[in-house]
Amino acid sequence: MLSGQSVKKVTFYTFHEGVFLLYRGVLPQIIQRCTSITATYIVHQNVNMTFREYPKNVAKIYSGLLLGTIDSLLMPFERVQVILADKGYNHTYKNTRHCFQQLVTQHGFKELYRGLGLVYFRNILGSIIFISLLLEKEKILRQEQKMREPPVVMSATRILLDSLQGTIVSIILHPLNVLRVYLHKQVGERHMHTHIAFQKVYRENGLYFFWSGLYVNLIRSWTSWVLIASSNELYKQIYAHYR
Repeated sequence: MLSGQSVKKVTFYTFHEGVFLLYRGVLPQIIQRCTSITATYIVHQNVNMTFREYPKNVAKIYSGLLLGTIDSLLMPFERVQVILADKGYNHTYKNTRHCFQQLVTQHGFKELYRGLGLVYFRNILGSIIFISLLLEKEKILRQEQKMREPPVVMSATRILLDSLQGTIVSIILHPLNVLRVYLHKQVGERHMHTHIAFQKVYRENGLYFFWSGLYVNLIRSWTSWVLIASSNELYKQIYAHYR
């Protein structure tokens, strides 16, 4: 996604330059990801109580706006992660702290929020889709509870639906993420509006570029959500046991 090159070439360059570089920029990604997922589940747990006087579709939109705003505040972590992952900056920025410091010192605080409009739209859209799928998932689980399925089957179903839910959102938002990465890897250049960036990328690389790296992202997303769902399921069981 970052370079637009094939997986085979990227794999070759990675082993040539060092496997350690695969984990360059992992810290801001962990911080952003953990905070975002925590906020998602907290908002979801309170959405029915907070927005119960509104129609369900309106409540989804309000929840999406709230989550999208929270996620957008975390955008600097995404920004730094992309810069550290770009091999062109390997010798410019040493680590997460150094990257933050240099961006603010040399280019101002605004540089951390390059491409904010696109990220805000992506976050709101993704949050609305995620919450909608979350509510549909709960309907399916309630039906299985009525059928009195064994606990193991219920846990497996929850993990499967959670991972499928996250993967669907990743597929839908992939073109927006490609455009986001294109904007985020620019440092110190003139800020570009989203529609201008889209036109430029389309002219230079074609429509196919917006789907580059999709299947690798699918594997990453699926694996990530399986781990998240499994951890959440384990936490519920431990909490229920010691409550």
